[in-house]
Amino acid sequence: MNASEHPNTVENGATSSQTVPGVRTLQLHVRTELTVARMQAICRDAGIDLLVLKGPHLAYTVWPVPIERVWCDLDILARPDQFDAAIEALTRQDFKQPAFDRRHRASAPCYHNIALQGPYGIHIELHRDLTPHGRYPVSIKDLFCRAEKFWFLETEARGLAPVDLLLHLCLHMMKSYFCTVERKHIRDIALVVTRRTIDWQLFLANAGVAGARTGCWVALRAAAAQHGAVVPERVLTDLTPTPRRQRWLARWLDPAAFPIYRGPARSKWDYQWRLGLALMDRPLDWLPLLMKYGRLRIMDLMGWIGSSRS
Repeated sequence: MNASEHPNTVENGATSSQTVPGVRTLQLHVRTELTVARMQAICRDAGIDLLVLKGPHLAYTVWPVPIERVWCDLDILARPDQFDAAIEALTRQDFKQPAFDRRHRASAPCYHNIALQGPYGIHIELHRDLTPHGRYPVSIKDLFCRAEKFWFLETEARGLAPVDLLLHLCLHMMKSYFCTVERKHIRDIALVVTRRTIDWQLFLANAGVAGARTGCWVALRAAAAQHGAVVPERVLTDLTPTPRRQRWLARWLDPAAFPIYRGPARSKWDYQWRLGLALMDRPLDWLPLLMKYGRLRIMDLMGWIGSSRS
């Protein structure tokens, strides 16, 4: 069965809400465009490069009706060595940085992203990396080298190349252990696979470097099962984890169903211990990740003690 014959194919749009866009959705797109244009102008003057991640890039390059794709915030990527300069340049103008949560104010500046509030009411997440704590390492320099231009309404912007966009979408699902995945995220992957040309060899190589082959296997199978995305069999075969890992993942994840995660989720701990190691290709990578995370928690604890005494 090919993509056009699949009952849930993204080309047929069977899983789309098919609702007429409302005024609030149109306002979201326009306000986000104005925000992107303003950020680009400020950072261009400061010699800082920015890339638009996910939402607007997907809406205006792969979604059949761009206005159907909505988002709750605007994700922007800066080069790691320009990250602090970008924050300084933006907050010197008309962007505001909310105060850090008191419980995490010591470690928050080390996070992979920082929250900003734009002049048009759009919440922004400015990234220096794609995942927290370097959990799935990706060369940000290469992302900028391969970036593509696209038109977001009347604003020219830059976003990730198709192969990098696909990996980013998979990582976005994986970093939440598939627990907070929305339907649009699965459809995003299906649309990128269906409507863009993917360098699968490069995708496999980058997923391997990131230690994310197992999670990509789950995400791509979800896009195929739920939206009819045609992923080359050789790609899925190459990504397939060991039988033992497959059996463990099958206890908690079902790519053919929504939601994908079907275990308990009363707290992060419920799904972290079940899937943390299983979604990392190299389990030993968990040790330096735990050490880094522990260091940040100690920073928070010491900062909290210091502020309590003052």
